[in-house]
Amino acid sequence: MKNNYLLVLAILLIYGSQSVSAVDLRPLNVQNARMDLENKNELRVNFDWIHEGIDAGGLGNLNINSFTLPRINYKRTFNTKIPTRIGASAGLGYNRLSVNDIFGIDGLDGSGDRFGFQNIGLSLEAGVIQKENIAVALYINQHFPTVNSDLLGLPVLSNSLPVYGTNAYGFQSGSEIELHLGKNLAMYSDLAYRFDKHELIDFMHSFVYFNEAVLSLGDKKNYGLSLGVLGNTFYGDVSYTDLRLTPGLILGLGDENQHQLRIGMPIGLNETSPDIGVQASYFSSF
Repeated sequence: MKNNYLLVLAILLIYGSQSVSAVDLRPLNVQNARMDLENKNELRVNFDWIHEGIDAGGLGNLNINSFTLPRINYKRTFNTKIPTRIGASAGLGYNRLSVNDIFGIDGLDGSGDRFGFQNIGLSLEAGVIQKENIAVALYINQHFPTVNSDLLGLPVLSNSLPVYGTNAYGFQSGSEIELHLGKNLAMYSDLAYRFDKHELIDFMHSFVYFNEAVLSLGDKKNYGLSLGVLGNTFYGDVSYTDLRLTPGLILGLGDENQHQLRIGMPIGLNETSPDIGVQASYFSSF
């Protein structure tokens, strides 16, 4: 009987040692470059509200409110010689254009409303460096035009996150970098080239430079602070820079942080960026 108890205890210990490992707190707007070979599936469900007010001088004012309800991103990692991850994304978007007494005309509120699918995309990533303190992944992704929004789909008027023309075909290629600076601080970066082909304008070329720091707190590192600097510089018929600062909070659920709740507040840093917004996100690794 004693031997049976020892056998059961040994089985429980072995099973426990094979349990899922703890998951790092994840940034809100940047993809982690490290590919988890134990928790191979990652799901992100994001809700965003972005507001921008445009002063037309003495002519009046425009207000653009953009909502994603939600945007969903799923990724799956494969344990190949070079770890590989594929992803698919989709979302529902609603843009509302409010016109306040422009040219002395009232009653145009909601005349630019648009609702439909957005952020329909596919991605492929290769984890070329996967070390304890540094990880680098090279990637390509594509977004497909899905919204009948010729006006609000223009990149310069689209307040969506990620920043791109909602009614444009987009191609993006670049690198994701993840650095762990000590036990509690991690830096995540997305550096890429992108182009969007919109129906109303020629190709919009852009340079993407998203960076986000995550500070893990607590004995179990199950809550933390994040701070992102999200930049897009566009070149083409319309050239401008969209630069946003995004402070946020992250809460890991459970002992392993496999489920996480994140909130953030994007704040525009220059005149060509949206004024302010609110983000809420659910992350799950399994």
